[in-house]
Amino acid sequence: MIALVVIASLVAFLRGVEVARVISILRSADPWLVGLAIIVNLTANTYARVRRRLELVTAAAHSGPSVGLVEMTALFFASYAANNMLPARAGDVLFALEMKRRHGYALPALVAAQLAEKIVEIGSLWILAWLCLALTQISAALLFPLDAFLALGAVGLTIVVAVVRRKRPADVVPLFVPENAGVARRQLTRAWIALRAGLQAASRVATPGVALRAFLWSCAQDLSDVVMVAFIAQAVGVHVGPGGWLLIYLPVNLAATMPGTPGQIGLFEAAAVLALVGQGVGQAQALAFALLYHAVHLVPLTLVGAAPLVRMRFWRGGAP
Repeated sequence: MIALVVIASLVAFLRGVEVARVISILRSADPWLVGLAIIVNLTANTYARVRRRLELVTAAAHSGPSVGLVEMTALFFASYAANNMLPARAGDVLFALEMKRRHGYALPALVAAQLAEKIVEIGSLWILAWLCLALTQISAALLFPLDAFLALGAVGLTIVVAVVRRKRPADVVPLFVPENAGVARRQLTRAWIALRAGLQAASRVATPGVALRAFLWSCAQDLSDVVMVAFIAQAVGVHVGPGGWLLIYLPVNLAATMPGTPGQIGLFEAAAVLALVGQGVGQAQALAFALLYHAVHLVPLTLVGAAPLVRMRFWRGGAP
């Protein structure tokens, strides 16, 4: 629903944009800078993302062999490609199923690791928001949402720190449920066991050491992505400086954390366009940047991830 509202707003906002002007800007974009952005995406950006996920997943309990960097990279590409082709971040579900099949991870452990990854990702964006305030003059249209994000982030950070420092819950003990127990009692017991299992899995992932290492890799990923923003902005003639690059990157990646359309199509462009127009960039130029920046993210990783995605046994009916 959020995705539909944002996309509808973008369509209404850009109703008067000259399509020919957008196409002209895209055709005149510097191919060398676009190529550099693709290289950064496939190397530094992807490596940081994979290492962040590897830190969190490795900390979760599992009964099978540990996952290595090469295998995690292949699974990352496959899940990313699936997210780009299916709605509601279905690639994350496929990733969890494949990790369960290959390495014996319990689903609560994988859910905890994926949730921790989103929290760490938003946490590193919260740090970058403070850099925005320090590096650039922010218009009134962008200042309120930025201040709101900083305030909510402070509350969220306090909650996360409290969770990380809390005492680890005891191991889940199977509860005996009599055969003649009612349906409601059986369902409540199962829900309680699942909740305890989730808390235990989260306690294994959310340790200070694991959280710090994942956070540092998340910051590295953010910085490499900001470099991509800079390359694409220069390629289409958008000159907003380092603070402006951050102001583009923040809303785009906050929008990307929400489940929505395949590849976040529409959400991604809406966030980028609104951030650029709020900095005084023309609508046609803002849309050209948004389309090209999204394509640099979407196309290379989807093409690379298609091969490991097809090879997943899940697609061939071999998943348990």
